[in-house]
Amino acid sequence: PIHHPNQQPAVIMNFTSSFILLLSLMIAASSQNVCDSVNVNLLSIKDGHKGICYNYQVSTIDDIDIDYMTLFTGDISHECSKLLSNDIENIITRYAPKCYNYTMDINGIQIQIDSADKGGHFLIFSLCFDSKFVSGKQEMGQIEFIRGDETFTCEYDNILPKFCGDGLDNHEMRELK
Repeated sequence: PIHHPNQQPAVIMNFTSSFILLLSLMIAASSQNVCDSVNVNLLSIKDGHKGICYNYQVSTIDDIDIDYMTLFTGDISHECSKLLSNDIENIITRYAPKCYNYTMDINGIQIQIDSADKGGHFLIFSLCFDSKFVSGKQEMGQIEFIRGDETFTCEYDNILPKFCGDGLDNHEMRELK
């Protein structure tokens, strides 16, 4: 057979394309496995004198150690033009238990899982907000799980707080400024 130099790049390109496709499928499958192994349930929403509280239970099917989880705040700029992501910290009225530290991440509220709870199969926590700025639930929300150097983003329906929620308008949002 006659070997043409033009044939080799096509073989390399096919191999490279196949490798990239396989790698992206493996990453998607790995993320899906983590998402399938972590259940996040909204236990209740209570609206009281200290604000609106969202109570959650997070459980794992497998022994998955999660270092952090980030509750995405959604597209705040679309939902409510007067509330910025760095304003979220100002409208958190309380959280429990206090052993879970939270910080504001670019995507939302990041909760650090207490090392005593790692390796456990579930945890329960609450986040409360000023009800003038939060109401209802995001129709489709995302939660990011971080373990070590790995990050996984999972989608959850109707469990995350809706910032600038139902019935809130921009006039009420200006009160925050």
